[in-house]
Formats: sequence, C-alpha cells, structure tokens
Amino acid sequence: MTLVLDAAVVLAWRFKRADPEEALLAEKVLSELLTGDALVPVFWYAEVANGALTGERLGVVQAADTAYYLNELAHALIFMDEEMPLVHQADVLSLARCHGLSVHEATYLELAMRSSAVLAAFGGKLATAARACGVRVFGDAEPEKTPEVAA
Repeated sequence: MTLVLDAAVVLAWRFKRADPEEALLAEKVLSELLTGDALVPVFWYAEVANGALTGERLGVVQAADTAYYLNELAHALIFMDEEMPLVHQADVLSLARCHGLSVHEATYLELAMRSSAVLAAFGGKLATAARACGVRVFGDAEPEKTPEVAA
C-alpha cells in the first residue's frame, strides 16, 4: 500500500500527541511503512524539519535528537512527488476552496487522489475532504469489494 504522509502524522513519531487515538494511528502508520512506501509533496521535508525545529525551540527535544530523527526519516521508503507543483496548482486551489482546506492540506489531498494512494492524516477537515473525494484515509475500514456478477 502506498501512503501519502501528512507531516503531522510523521511528527507524531517524535512528539507525543494529546489525543491517544492520534498517537496510536501514528504508530500504525509507522508500522505500515516497514512493508510499504510513502509519497509526499515537495514541501514535505521542509514542513517536517520546521516541526522538528519548533520542538527544539519549545525545549521538547535537543538538536541532536532532531538530527537523529531526520536521519532516520531519510532512510525510510518515502518518495517525493516528481511532478512540479505548478502543474497541479489549479486542482489544489479548487480542492482548497471546495473543502475549506489550506493549500498545504489540499496539496496532500490532490496527491493522494492523483496517485490513488491512502492518505495518512489525522481527523479534521483534510480527512473529511478526502473521504468526500473518494480517497481512503489510513485507519478507516477497507471498503468491501463488490463481487463481480457474471453477465
């Protein structure tokens, strides 16, 4: 299974979440990456690094912890979207407008739609919009397969 990884889920591997269900979901995503791969938008690495730096500035982690964490991520099967963001900008803006998302959130959604991947994101507007667009959200039950009827 290919996942589109929201940075917040990945940052939850490093920082405790207040919501225990979100913490559990993040751990399940991490387990899934041991056997699958992930796809991320081009800004993802900067977004994750910024989240880690914010943790340093808040005194939650040390710079050495951040370096170790980012090094571990560099060895995971996480692939960056190879298409230029400009190519999909109109679709991203349309999704953002339609579902009340930020452009960042809509970028994750557009990538999951285009790649037919499962979106790994916490609840909220992004997960709701994904479901409305027919994108499976990690942690949701797999859709039942309809048996084919012979003609």
